[in-house]
Amino acid sequence: LAAGDASRLVCCLHEVILPTETVFLRLKSLHPDMNVEVQVPPLRKDLHDRLRELSVTNHRKYVTCCLRLVPAKNVHVYCEALASLSMWLDTNGFVPLLCGATGDQNYAEKCRKILREGCKQAVIYDFLPAEELATLLQETAINIHTAPYEAYGMTIIEAAGAGAAPLVHYNWKDVGATQLLAGQDQTFFCADMESPTDLANQVKAVLGNKDQLQLVATRARQKALGWGEAEFASSLLSSVQSMLAGA
Repeated sequence: LAAGDASRLVCCLHEVILPTETVFLRLKSLHPDMNVEVQVPPLRKDLHDRLRELSVTNHRKYVTCCLRLVPAKNVHVYCEALASLSMWLDTNGFVPLLCGATGDQNYAEKCRKILREGCKQAVIYDFLPAEELATLLQETAINIHTAPYEAYGMTIIEAAGAGAAPLVHYNWKDVGATQLLAGQDQTFFCADMESPTDLANQVKAVLGNKDQLQLVATRARQKALGWGEAEFASSLLSSVQSMLAGA
């Protein structure tokens, strides 16, 4: 539900349930008297079950970006950053993994060319079925989500559910999926996703601290797998009942 769509519901609703805090803040600013609640979407049950069954390993080699290849997702920053780290990644046993369906042909070709030419060991896929993607995510150390703004970003949760630590834009509240992961303890890393240099520096720092990486990945996995369809349905039902009771 986009913010514009939600605002058009105001004429007939006094209470609205929204999928992300970003949309919530935009709508709340337009209609401060409205009772608005955030409900983040869950993993699909089949994928949730598959990720829960995965054996967790600390021997992970991929530095992954799994996004549709369109300019808004900013994937070229990932490609430039990892290309600049090619020798360091190779020396330390890490492999860039780019997995993304082509949304913009020219942009997709540009991204793949940057990574392929700058990092010979890179693995590049187009769209992958959920089963194949889960297997690759099981071998992923960090999942880099380069979009500076994302209404949600389910691949962040999918990767976290497989034990891959998320690395997101420093202004993380503009990335909806972080609302599920955020808590008192650190559950993701941040970088400036508009700066290949900063992203490269953060990648080295994160991969260079294995204990912290493992701790953050474990926390993120617990959060991701703790919010399935059953938990979502229960929370949504409770919210609707509360709203109806107060109507």
